[in-house]
Amino acid sequence: MPAVNLNTQQDRLTTLTVLLEQLYLERFRGAPIDAVNALEADSLRRLTPYGDNALEFARAFHRRLRTDLQHPQGG
Repeated sequence: MPAVNLNTQQDRLTTLTVLLEQLYLERFRGAPIDAVNALEADSLRRLTPYGDNALEFARAFHRRLRTDLQHPQGG
């Protein structure tokens, strides 16, 4: 397998976001929305020390994934 070079912080962030989204969707597909909400609450609690930008990113990430779980696209 060739070495992968993610040159910029944005490349790394985008890659991690996509991978996390895939894991999240697989893990919570069919789960009660309360389980998803509990994970978001825990994430926000754990990210509080990192400031408003981290919290806003986490809220947007969970909002998008909750929407994807409730309204899956395609297969």
